Amino acid sequence: MNPYQKGAAWRIWDLQIQTILDDGYKSLATYYEQLKELDAEKWGSFVSRVGGESNALLYDSKAYFGNDTIPKKERCVNHVSTVFAFLEIYKPHLGLIGITDHNYHDEMLLDEFASKAKSATCQVLCGVEINVSGIHMLVYFATPPYSKTTFSEGVKTFLSKIGVDAPKTGNVLNVCNKAPQDVIKEIQVSDGIFIYPHCNSDNGLFKSGREQIGLCYLISLIICLPLFCKVTIRKV
Repeated sequence: MNPYQKGAAWRIWDLQIQTILDDGYKSLATYYEQLKELDAEKWGSFVSRVGGESNALLYDSKAYFGNDTIPKKERCVNHVSTVFAFLEIYKPHLGLIGITDHNYHDEMLLDEFASKAKSATCQVLCGVEINVSGIHMLVYFATPPYSKTTFSEGVKTFLSKIGVDAPKTGNVLNVCNKAPQDVIKEIQVSDGIFIYPHCNSDNGLFKSGREQIGLCYLISLIICLPLFCKVTIRKV
C-alpha cells in the first residue's frame, strides 16, 4: 500500500513563539473578553479543556507561573496544557511552532512543550532567540544539544558557550559579543539550525550598513540548509 496517498500537503508553521517567560508575553487576561465577544461558543470549547475560565486565566498568568509555593512541574504542565488547548481551538491549522524565548533560562518549561507535543496535532521545535552583535537569530534543536538529558539543560549550555551566561543584566537582555561565524560554528557543533527573524528591523539581518555581514550570514544559511532539512524531516 502506498503510504503517501494524500500526495503533497501544505502545513503552516509559526517559528517564533515566545512563552510566558518572555517580557513581551500577553496573558489571556489582557484579551479574553474580546475572544468571548467574538465567539462565545469557541471560548467555551477552549476553557472546557482546562477546567473552566478561571483555570485558563490562572494558568496563563505570570503570577501563577512565578509562584514558587506550587511545584514547578505542576505549573509547567498546567500552563503548557492551556497553550495547547488554545492552539487546538483557535489555531487548528498550525502544524508546528518554534519555541524561541529570548535567552531561554528556565529549567523545565521547554521540555514540557516538547513532551506535550508528542500527543498533540501541533508539533514543537525547541529553541532560543539570541542577539549576536546586534542581529537577532532563532536557533533550533531537534534533540537536546551536547547530548544533555533535557532541552532546557542543552539550550542553557549552548548559551553559556556563546558567552550568554545570564538572560539579563538588570532589565536588559544580554547580547552575544562573539563573532557571528563563531556562533554559527557552535550551532553546527550542537547539531542545530538557525534562521533570521524580522530581517528589516533594527535588529534584523538586512538593516542598512550591514550588507557585508548580511552576505556572510546568507552564505552560512546555505551551508546549514542540509541541517535544516534533516531537523524538519525528523520532526514532521
